[in-house]
Amino acid sequence: MFCKTLLDDRKRVFTVASGATLAQAADLMTHHKIGALMVLSESGGLNGIFTERDLTRAVAGHAQEAPAFPVERFMTRDVVTCGPNDDLQYVMRLMDQRRIRHVPVVQDGLPVGMVSIRDVVDRLLEETATERDTLRDYVSGSVC
Repeated sequence: MFCKTLLDDRKRVFTVASGATLAQAADLMTHHKIGALMVLSESGGLNGIFTERDLTRAVAGHAQEAPAFPVERFMTRDVVTCGPNDDLQYVMRLMDQRRIRHVPVVQDGLPVGMVSIRDVVDRLLEETATERDTLRDYVSGSVC
């Protein structure tokens, strides 16, 4: 199974401008119940990613003034990305090795979506259950 199968289920890509405030980013994440935003350049390219961890780090170090700071001050700049045709097993290993929970999906240099560890695990569990049921039916003789 590939990343693009997860993106097919999505209607929107959530992004924020690098100059937006942490308060604006936090409001957006809260409103849409998401844990990360892609930070875009003016040309639409990926500048970084802003996650709940980045927000926590900002508040921990600058509690009072943090809401007014720009996202670019605390965003993760060294972004790990994947492509739509990357295998979900590969993406899961990447997330595990890099200890990250969100990976932007980039195609032709532009972000087209984001996958979370929850998305990946849920889809792989579904796939495993389907394979198990198919094998059970085959062994029991239900499938010809």
